[in-house]
Amino acid sequence: MAAVSKQNAETIRQAFREAQGDIDALRGRIAELQEALKRVDCAPRARADVERFIDAEIAEAIAKRPFEIGALWSRDLRPHEYRTRFNTATAGIITQSGGDDSGKPSRSVMLGGDMFAVFAAWDAERLKALLLADAPDGMTEDARAVEMSRLEREIEVAEIAEEVACREIEDELGNTIMRRADVNPAILLAPTSELTGRRT
Repeated sequence: MAAVSKQNAETIRQAFREAQGDIDALRGRIAELQEALKRVDCAPRARADVERFIDAEIAEAIAKRPFEIGALWSRDLRPHEYRTRFNTATAGIITQSGGDDSGKPSRSVMLGGDMFAVFAAWDAERLKALLLADAPDGMTEDARAVEMSRLEREIEVAEIAEEVACREIEDELGNTIMRRADVNPAILLAPTSELTGRRT
């Protein structure tokens, strides 16, 4: 009898090892799919989309007329101050005027500060070429949505298969299977009858 019991115990252990191997394979597949989902989510935009966004940014920047800096026409400016005032304007530095012995009130003025607009107004085509020089051709948003939906469905199917396998081992062999730390709570809490109907 002891020999039979020992043989049965070894049979159970072997069955558990095989079942655990199946679960490990499912978990490896889940991990691969999760990484693929991250890659798709982080993939760069399609070059055509990037170009369209840059065109819109350039048009908006030019509309702001970045070279229209009224402070350059002040009678108070001396000849050597024009370059300084222009640099100040395009750098977005707050400048002070007034508050001296002339009796003019002191005030602060924010000038410019948008170098993108300056370059867009100066040479829009060259700016655009510079920005697109190293742009990869990524995914359109429609293609990204389709691929992410497909991968999310594959992950769900694999996670359901994993949970069903865990429950079968626990029911048949009496062994408790540890779940993954990132297990889907909805799948973990769903009744087995519901999961088996969602495996395909």
